[in-house]
Amino acid sequence: MMERRDLPPSCAASSLASRCHRRGGPREYELVAIVLAAVLPVYPALFVIYQKIGKYDVVCEEFRRLREEHDRILKGKDVHGPGTYPDS
Repeated sequence: MMERRDLPPSCAASSLASRCHRRGGPREYELVAIVLAAVLPVYPALFVIYQKIGKYDVVCEEFRRLREEHDRILKGKDVHGPGTYPDS
């Protein structure tokens, strides 16, 4: 097998020599591996945080709806007075 001198030694002997030379060498794959190794362990934690934020948003919407309903009821009492029920 003829060794190519323009390629790094790790690429010269492999059958991927032409692809390795064109795409930037094995360093590109090492970079991808490093990025994945850094991101993948953190991903479950980010997913849990995303779910908790979604639950918090639901609770805030429910609280806002209840506050608006409470304010509407209080405005009605101020306009009509405390004894406006026909049964009282």
